[in-house]
Amino acid sequence: MESSQTAEIIARVTQRAKELGLSMRKVSLLSGHGPDLVRDWTRPGKAVLPRLDSIQKIAQVLNVSAGWLAFGEKASENNSESIQIPIISWVAASPFAETGFIEHQANAARISVQGLKPATYFALTVHGDSMNRVAPEGTTIVVNASAKELLPRKFYIFQKGEKATFKRFMSNPDRLEPYSTNPQHEAMSIDEETVVIGQVVRVITDLS
Repeated sequence: MESSQTAEIIARVTQRAKELGLSMRKVSLLSGHGPDLVRDWTRPGKAVLPRLDSIQKIAQVLNVSAGWLAFGEKASENNSESIQIPIISWVAASPFAETGFIEHQANAARISVQGLKPATYFALTVHGDSMNRVAPEGTTIVVNASAKELLPRKFYIFQKGEKATFKRFMSNPDRLEPYSTNPQHEAMSIDEETVVIGQVVRVITDLS
């Protein structure tokens, strides 16, 4: 049985493909990954998320953002307008760690990103492997600082004092979970000192 996260991704692919009048086979073929790519995601024993590069290719075929396919971002249609987002620091995909956020964002390097709804965004570079099923080490993640409502199975940046971490929020009980191929990582509890910095809505990686 596929994971709930994979099932949600497949549901979004199915929804968008139906809107475009495309079959799953056609979507898979157009992605360049063979005719059975999407079907393979549903095979028994498939316990991890689809590969990031596969999600990006499918998103291009369906003319949606990879963030919408992977995370359920509300705006599905790609917005052709680019916005410049500051890369203000790195974040640990591990227990809370010092980050060294840039105090003055005017001094930060910037990346150009399309397809985002109006909000306040910043970007971080991922260090560590506790979230490598969605964001391998070295990946750039885009954070919506306006989205602080915690929703189960969504991804967020959390802060305690001067330390921060990138994790998936899970409820019943509330906790911060890794999403990793490394079984050594464990869930962390949430207390009154845990602050939500924003929701991760986009993963950007260099596939060259």
